[in-house]
Amino acid sequence: MPNQLETLRQEIDSIDAQIFDLFEQRIAVAKQIGAYKKGQDLAVLDSSRENAKRDQVKATVSNELEPYALELLEVLMNAAKAVQETSREF
Repeated sequence: MPNQLETLRQEIDSIDAQIFDLFEQRIAVAKQIGAYKKGQDLAVLDSSRENAKRDQVKATVSNELEPYALELLEVLMNAAKAVQETSREF
């Protein structure tokens, strides 16, 4: 029988798998947004949208986790912008 630490680590592994599945889904939608922006001749960067997302995170997570959640959001937004920029090159 696994010990408590192993059980907790398995739970983390399961959560991580869900996070990465959602990340792939998020990137797929970001690609669609990039295609739309390209077709409409819109810039990849939308500062007002990014600021709204930051505000949404601040309103959603606890103060204790806010800096980490904002850091995660930056990683997610940077990945989305990179995918959108790459799709513009083709």
